[in-house]
Amino acid sequence: LVPMPDGMPPALLVERFDIRTGLEDKHLLALEDFCSVLGVPTEAKYDGTMERIARALRPLSTSPEEDVLLVLKRSLFAWLIADGDMPLKNMALLEIAEPGSTQFSSVRMAPLYDAVTTRVFPRLEKDRMALK
Repeated sequence: LVPMPDGMPPALLVERFDIRTGLEDKHLLALEDFCSVLGVPTEAKYDGTMERIARALRPLSTSPEEDVLLVLKRSLFAWLIADGDMPLKNMALLEIAEPGSTQFSSVRMAPLYDAVTTRVFPRLEKDRMALK
């Protein structure tokens, strides 16, 4: 969280994680959202569940216990901030391959991105979580 001026509440600042850190960084990065992971068309991005995400994640992750716990924490965080717009497109795997490798050495949940409190917007006062 980053302090904001004029007495405003702190803001969540997310550093880019899906691009290389510089020209010398030769890692290969892939960001795969859960529509892709689950084989769900983009139009159905609100049709997933946290359970389905966790079940798909476990065999893919290089650290499954930590990542499944992270899915649970993300779900709780979305509920706490009243984020009604957390579709399958807003949860992803970050896959990293070492320079010269043809296989990913790390497959983990990507850091949190696109978290927003939706209830503050007109006509969304009763908004509910997109993924159950």
